[in-house]
Amino acid sequence: MAERCGLFVIICLGETLLVSGATFAEMAWDARGMAAFLGALLGTVGMWWVYFHWGHRRGSHQIEHSDNPGALARLGFTYLHIPIVAGIVLAAVGSERAIAHP
Repeated sequence: MAERCGLFVIICLGETLLVSGATFAEMAWDARGMAAFLGALLGTVGMWWVYFHWGHRRGSHQIEHSDNPGALARLGFTYLHIPIVAGIVLAAVGSERAIAHP
């Protein structure tokens, strides 16, 4: 289940990159637009880093050493990924708007 949730997060982050790139490709290349695109790119890479480097490892460790690992895993991989995915989607929308209207 952890791998499936991780793959879903990868898909969401990839869509964020695609939206940012498509928005940037349709506009004139100026300094403000390029700064907004680079900020969106770094933000997406940062979200990937936080999720897979810190969150995924800490979550796995916490579940493995829990008194009730089944309940904690069910909670973590069922309900706690909803705000994570929602945050990624909102970041994609914000990045698109920032690139389109720097």
